[in-house]
Amino acid sequence: MRFPFCKFSRADGAQKILDYNSVFITSPMDMNDPFEMRPQWTQEHQDHHTDFRNRINKMASGMQRMICTTEGPKPDGFMPDLGQEPILKVEEMWGFTDDYNRVVMEFLHQRFRILSLVRHVIDVEKDYYNSRTEDLLMWAHYADKFQGVAILLDPGKMTCGIKPWKERPGWPIRYQKERMSLPVWFYDRLQGHPVPITAEMNNYVSGCIMTLVRTKAVSWRYERETRLIYDMEHLLPAEDFDLILDTCPECKANNNPIDKCQHRLAFDAVKFPPEAVAAVIFGPDCPIDSVEPITKILREDRYKHTKLFRSAFHGQEYRLQYMRSTPEEIEIFQRGHTERVAMSKGNMKFTADGFSMPRFAGRKGVNLGR
Repeated sequence: MRFPFCKFSRADGAQKILDYNSVFITSPMDMNDPFEMRPQWTQEHQDHHTDFRNRINKMASGMQRMICTTEGPKPDGFMPDLGQEPILKVEEMWGFTDDYNRVVMEFLHQRFRILSLVRHVIDVEKDYYNSRTEDLLMWAHYADKFQGVAILLDPGKMTCGIKPWKERPGWPIRYQKERMSLPVWFYDRLQGHPVPITAEMNNYVSGCIMTLVRTKAVSWRYERETRLIYDMEHLLPAEDFDLILDTCPECKANNNPIDKCQHRLAFDAVKFPPEAVAAVIFGPDCPIDSVEPITKILREDRYKHTKLFRSAFHGQEYRLQYMRSTPEEIEIFQRGHTERVAMSKGNMKFTADGFSMPRFAGRKGVNLGR
């Protein structure tokens, strides 16, 4: 596969992915664009919702109202007539639709996990390659401001979840200007209302759900995202999947062990064989203290097939230059880069024996005191 799918990551995250041969798969509720999991609430939805509430109010009007007492339930008058709720225009409603869409978000969280990857980042058959201009945003947003790593995965050698047409691995994202909506009756079904469902209706809404899970606003088009979508019914801890537990933030801050944590965090992960890692690209600003733990792993026999690339800032254009390298070359270049940054920021101290520099001195955001 000349263009494997790319996972941009922080260096510490990439180290764990390569070390454990597994990568987290994300709840739809935890995606970076929250709009994609919130379907459009239309006037049809609002009118149907208002009509339902009015029918409930009418049915309840005049019914005996009961209250709980220490002696048991007792009558307490009758339910008042609440009258007809007015028809509201959706464009005039502010901050209400999340309450209506909660059942959809709950359904998506319980049903799916997602691994987001990027298409056509690098041709691994070439020793030299120039990045796309838009990939600068990917390095900045998802790879720790160019200090991280890009892992190139061959989906043909790993479990890809739900397969789209022709058994093709991955679902390319559809970028649209308009938000999509779900059928009105689907909300009734999620809320437990008795709705007769035909096979045709069920197939239609299944298609809508898959479309919703792979649709984003057009402003995200630069990502060229492809998703591996996993059905939670098949995510039992097994050969290809794992459930990773961790302590909650409070216990982590207090160094409490995980067996004492009452609010443990759970992360779903998909496992992959080392053969699935086609290549690894080190970001141009990746400091040497992040590089060495990763190159140590990549020297292991399980990754002897993996192609390694270092990257540098193009001298004339807004691009990165990718160059095929060895672990030794990458360490030399990134050590030199770390020292240049440390020297430029005054984080390098000269001594009679040469110079001293903390290993973290080349990181962004580190400015040592004078």
